[in-house]
Amino acid sequence: MDCEMVGVGDDGKESILARVSMVNQYGCCIYDKFVKPTERVTDYRTKVSGVRRADLLNGMFVILILIVRKVWLKYHCHIKDIVGALYRNIW
Repeated sequence: MDCEMVGVGDDGKESILARVSMVNQYGCCIYDKFVKPTERVTDYRTKVSGVRRADLLNGMFVILILIVRKVWLKYHCHIKDIVGALYRNIW
């Protein structure tokens, strides 16, 4: 699992979710979606995140745990693997 973040707030230093991608144990992409930010983006961090303003215009309104649940149910991923990825890559 990988999450791309963009900057929000006056200085763009606060982060908010902009894209979620997941691969299965074979490295095949099973989920890749842009997320519509709930706050005004002040720094897209495009050089690092690859995210552009146009990518987020049609993004989904989501809550991360709902994404995880949807993928887990569809692909029968091991929840411990998903939680481990969340812990290592987000916090």
